[in-house]
Amino acid sequence: MPESLKRFFFMVEDRWFDLVNHIDTGGIVKSHALDTNSPFKSHATDYHPTWSRTVRLLLQKSRQLGFRPGVFLDVGCGKGKACFYAARFAGGGI
Repeated sequence: MPESLKRFFFMVEDRWFDLVNHIDTGGIVKSHALDTNSPFKSHATDYHPTWSRTVRLLLQKSRQLGFRPGVFLDVGCGKGKACFYAARFAGGGI
């Protein structure tokens, strides 16, 4: 399948995820636009969303390997997409 077609399907899944969950995890947020007073803001990078497919497949694979996480640590969290998936995973969804 051509790369451009794959990306189209990934974008459709991402948009569907946001619509179903009534959230907005898409788009790029430049580091200078981040709303924070943190002294570490100068070390921040731009926010780039992860593909829903990537998180879904990672959690599915961990389930196949027998992992049932009681704790999920999302380093860098962004807009929380991975946490939404992990919560569904812990509850038996996905």
